[in-house]
Amino acid sequence: MSWTTLFLAMPNLEFCKDFDVIYDSGSDGLSFNRLSNHIIGYKGPMIILVKHAKSATYEEGKHDELADDCIVGAYISQEVADKAKFCGDLN
Repeated sequence: MSWTTLFLAMPNLEFCKDFDVIYDSGSDGLSFNRLSNHIIGYKGPMIILVKHAKSATYEEGKHDELADDCIVGAYISQEVADKAKFCGDLN
């Protein structure tokens, strides 16, 4: 995914001066628990990008539509907190 695509989808990113990588599966591991530990409590807004790739054992017709390579993203404007209730805003 190119930064150009990201900036076109979210024009307000042009005002951001610095980006911090707070989690990278390549260096931090593939566990959802590790991802959670990195993002819970992070104070700034964040963009989460998740890349799904076909596995080496992919067989046509044995998986659903999500078996194709794809990137899914989310913008989170508030601190991520571990709560049992809904929290957040319209962003």
